[in-house]
Amino acid sequence: MKKLLALFAFIAISFSVSAQDNASARGGVSFSSFNDFNPKKDFQCGYDKPLEKSTKAGLVKGSIHFKDITSGAVLLGKGQGRETVTAWAVLEGISDQTLQEISDEFAASFQAKVAAISGLEQTESSAFTGTAAYAKVAEKPGKTEDNGKLVGQVKVKTAENMVYKRMDYVKSPGPMSKMAKEAGSDVYSYDIVVDFARFDIDATRWKSDGYGPGYDFINTKTSSNVMPQISIRQTNTADRMKIVNTNFTLVNEKKQMANVLLMKNLFYNENYATEIDSYDGAFPEAINKGISINTRNTGTFVIKADEAKYKEVVLKALDAYSDLLVEYIIAMR
Repeated sequence: MKKLLALFAFIAISFSVSAQDNASARGGVSFSSFNDFNPKKDFQCGYDKPLEKSTKAGLVKGSIHFKDITSGAVLLGKGQGRETVTAWAVLEGISDQTLQEISDEFAASFQAKVAAISGLEQTESSAFTGTAAYAKVAEKPGKTEDNGKLVGQVKVKTAENMVYKRMDYVKSPGPMSKMAKEAGSDVYSYDIVVDFARFDIDATRWKSDGYGPGYDFINTKTSSNVMPQISIRQTNTADRMKIVNTNFTLVNEKKQMANVLLMKNLFYNENYATEIDSYDGAFPEAINKGISINTRNTGTFVIKADEAKYKEVVLKALDAYSDLLVEYIIAMR
């Protein structure tokens, strides 16, 4: 555990950290009864014609971005005195093999759902992976592990050993369009950000008498609470140059792109954790070098997972999300 956490001491800060592993105790809505999801508002697609008119398409990249270090934050104060109050969580007990299995199994399920859309013929992925355009993209694959002060830590698993490349909404239509032209079929891809924890963070600040007028003491009290809860996130909340949105993207040979973005975080209300440990005032070691001096941290939770249950719950969440997405695509057509 010494390698996992780096301890920091703060002056004049009082905090308390608590945890609970009951996923239904502090909010969140089960996907199966997610009644307030509004496709017209909670999905966004700036240009839908390629999806509307597509008659043949296949998967060229299916990537799931699994967070295994994550954080929550609230702002405290105003102006130059504003601070960010954070809490962190680290996920333990999940192997890379399990993450890859989730990615592969979901890809098979999702492709079957897309293939069932009336008037949209399914193209096998091998038709794209054998093209010269795909080989060129494969020469410079994207990073599949990343961490930072905002993103936490992410592992990207792409289905069927396909090449991962971060979606660049300016440059991506070109290579994907070339694959579509070579294969004689539209291509589609997806990125889905999967998180594992949800936070409640409270922060208050007040003044008390100090050494005289204008010399009051500033007191701060913070507390945090974590819930082990799987979610499909709108974005990985990364630094601007590394940001990844949950998206479904279809490109045709004319370089026309339909890009469907999720505009709302979706939470799945089923527990996967066996134990939670908490460490007051600690940062995960993997990200502590990037922490701002204007940040106060309540602590880090270590969530220990039942690996089989984690896989089950993540696949349920992905399945529910994909049902919403496919319904949106069908309505669009």
